[in-house]
Amino acid sequence: MARKKEELQANARLMGNLNTLQGKKKDIPTASKEEAAERKQERRTQGKKGAKLTRIAASFTPEALDYIKTMSRIRGESMSEFIEHVLMQHKKDNEEFYNQVLEIRKNT
Repeated sequence: MARKKEELQANARLMGNLNTLQGKKKDIPTASKEEAAERKQERRTQGKKGAKLTRIAASFTPEALDYIKTMSRIRGESMSEFIEHVLMQHKKDNEEFYNQVLEIRKNT
């Protein structure tokens, strides 16, 4: 009897592992559009369907990567957060030009 129970438990573990390998996920709650937008802004998108951040692949020179790693650690944030900070600062510094480009894009 004990051996049968052990076999059942082993089979259950195998099935669980098989489901994981096949990409089957547990039911994950879906975020509303408002909640998804809020979660994206706060970078809290894990664990909710419909709340995903856009991702890009980027390559950096060793010098640039060292700078990103060093400065992000000093600021106490992830490399992604640091890169976004730098981009938003650049956007702020070039706001007039950016708005002109947006206007041209809108009119064409």
